[in-house]
Amino acid sequence: MSITSPDDRISNYSPVVPTTEFPAAFPIFDNADLSVYVDDQPREDFTVSATYIQGTSTDAKAVFSTGVTGKVQVIGTRAPRRSSLFKPGAPLPIPDQNLALNTLEAEVQELKREADRSHKANYGVSGEVFDANDLANAGENAARAEAAAQEVAGYDKAWTVFLDVIADGVNDTYLLADENGPKPVSVVDGQFFLNVHVGGAPQPSLPPADWPNIPYRIVEAGTKIQFSFVPLSGLRLYAKGAAGRASDPVEEVPFNKVYEKPEVYVSEHGTNKAAIVAAIAEAAANKRPLRFDVLPAGGFYDAADGNINLPSGIVLRGSVAEIRLNDTTLNPMFISSGSNVLVDGLTLKGNAATQTSASSGSAGLIFTGSTKPRVLNCVITDFTRHGILFEGCADPTAKGNQIERMWRGAGILVGSTLSCTGLSLISENRIKDVRQAHIQGYVPPERIAVVGNDLDNNNYGAGDIGDGISDNITFYSLDGGVSGIFANNTCKGSVNNGIHLGSDNLVVIGNIILSPVNAGLVIARKENVLPRTSAMVVVEGNTVVFNGTPTSSNVGIVMRDVIGACVTGNIVKNAYAGIQIAGLGQTPLLDMLTATGNTLIGCTNFGFWYRRNLRNVVVTGNVMIGNGGSSAHRLDVNSIDTITITNGGSGYTSATVAITGGGASGSGIATATATVVGGVVTGITITSYGFGYTSVPTVTISGDGTGATATATLFVVSGSDLRIFGNHEAGFSSLGNHVRMVQSSLFAPQLVFEGSTANLDAWLKPQGSGVLRLGYATAAATTPGNFTADRILQFKDDAGTVYRIPCRASAW
Repeated sequence: MSITSPDDRISNYSPVVPTTEFPAAFPIFDNADLSVYVDDQPREDFTVSATYIQGTSTDAKAVFSTGVTGKVQVIGTRAPRRSSLFKPGAPLPIPDQNLALNTLEAEVQELKREADRSHKANYGVSGEVFDANDLANAGENAARAEAAAQEVAGYDKAWTVFLDVIADGVNDTYLLADENGPKPVSVVDGQFFLNVHVGGAPQPSLPPADWPNIPYRIVEAGTKIQFSFVPLSGLRLYAKGAAGRASDPVEEVPFNKVYEKPEVYVSEHGTNKAAIVAAIAEAAANKRPLRFDVLPAGGFYDAADGNINLPSGIVLRGSVAEIRLNDTTLNPMFISSGSNVLVDGLTLKGNAATQTSASSGSAGLIFTGSTKPRVLNCVITDFTRHGILFEGCADPTAKGNQIERMWRGAGILVGSTLSCTGLSLISENRIKDVRQAHIQGYVPPERIAVVGNDLDNNNYGAGDIGDGISDNITFYSLDGGVSGIFANNTCKGSVNNGIHLGSDNLVVIGNIILSPVNAGLVIARKENVLPRTSAMVVVEGNTVVFNGTPTSSNVGIVMRDVIGACVTGNIVKNAYAGIQIAGLGQTPLLDMLTATGNTLIGCTNFGFWYRRNLRNVVVTGNVMIGNGGSSAHRLDVNSIDTITITNGGSGYTSATVAITGGGASGSGIATATATVVGGVVTGITITSYGFGYTSVPTVTISGDGTGATATATLFVVSGSDLRIFGNHEAGFSSLGNHVRMVQSSLFAPQLVFEGSTANLDAWLKPQGSGVLRLGYATAAATTPGNFTADRILQFKDDAGTVYRIPCRASAW
């Protein structure tokens, strides 16, 4: 029994499902000692079940025949009375004494509880007497105070009033003003109605005859106008007659009768999925924004299994309150195919607990076929797949969002199976800890601007990350094209390349790429998909930095199969090779590229790396500081161009291809495979085009058949195809500070030495030992006695005249 500590003898319950039994957590001494209130209303339709031992029950409960819900209170309400009388001189049993004292204590506790509910006066002051009218007035005053509080709370909102001009066929002019003067009024039909007085605003408190003339525009009778403002008091509507003088007020509009809320608040409907759907419907029907307003601490909106549709024109605004998805059904939280949908400032959170087990997964927002969808300033975290997906949209925008922890997906995906049209704008987003690319497109959009994003780590989560989608930014996977700008992005922690693009009309400028696993910036279409070339590309002012000892895949900038490109003003540090210029396609090639003003620092192998099929490449004005690298310029050119079957043979079930001779060695030897159909070799696929060939190699087809033959052709890079001059080169060993040109019977290397004077010699170092020194009007130019030439250098001037100069590799 509660006889040793204070007790108010009340047991409180809040059942959400119908309940019939409610125990009393205090002792009673009679079934009449209990009362029950449900939602603050007394109930009589219950019975008391209790077991008494020595006059006391500690297991009493109120029992209803029909279950109840809500606020339930089981209250001790014992009527004070004497239930025992001890005779003088008679025995006084201890149990009887305890029962009497416990009964008395229970009554005292209930009296104290009731006293605590009473009005109290200060000590030394007599209490007042309140009659029924006083109590009624108090309740009315409280209601007025609550209404006033709600009214004041509305003053910080931008309210909107809708007014209908009298449709009397007369064109009048209307002035809307509060105590702060006239306000701008927008006409629903798209016109703009503005009352602005340059000399001073009219004051409603002045007689109309004293108002100055006001510049105005005519609004046709019957037009509906809307007027937005922050109300401080009532708004008055005045008419101005044709004579130019203001007439008396025609209407006074109390703000609490015509103003509408500027936004629909989700919490007014509730916090679950049904409430969210209902609030969206209300906002769409009334063409008002929807706000996920602030909830109490720890509160959140429950999107349950998601797939909540956003209709056209809806505006969603957020707060610090989270919207959560349970993510067990792998649905997206919000979906939309509507036009002009705006999602601003929402906090969307998936279920991190279900991420690791999902084979596919959910997303934060998916727009399919939408026109001008916009996602701004949102926080999107812990979804299984993507943060934002734009699929086949027109002019989508994602700006200022923070996206983190996408277990199997990308941060922002622009085109999974359907290309987006118009301009896709992806800017100022912070994306961290994703599994695929931070920003990517399987199907490239028509035009795109990816600007000012901060991207970090795409090695989060688990699962197959796919082919080429593990870059920080990637738009290259399929044919078609991206035309756009990629600027001022910071890319960190990529498990593949920093930025990989393949398309036409690209501007890649001012990006910072830190510590990618492979290359920094790659301009190249996907291999084996035509067209393989990218055209009209500018790569300018980017910075690529590698950490640790670089591998052969750590190339700062890769320009592959590009026609028409300018690579200028970039900085590459600690790379295996600074810039790779490559034409790797069979028919497509790299053509018309200029590389100038680049700074390549600490390259461990090559400054520039030239590969295979090149035409019209100019490399000038660059600074290359090696770190023990073998060459400032590495040429892996003169490759296999085609292999043609001259005889398919017969009797083959399988065949192999060997390419021998021609001067290539090591990794420069080309490789190929054969296709056999019906015993005949029907095709040869080149798997490596090789490099370093000085003559056409031999192609041999072997197998269990006979008679198959094939021939190869070479793609030869001549001196006119690759012009390298005016660069500063230092810190390279072996062939450092020099250009390696492979001598062959197919072409004569052509080197241009610009700026040679009588006081400046040109130095040539052939492969092997020795230096060939050419003199210009110096003593070295005269033929010494007993001179025997062991080298002949051939030069051709611009007029085509050939000069043959004898020289020696040994001393004069």
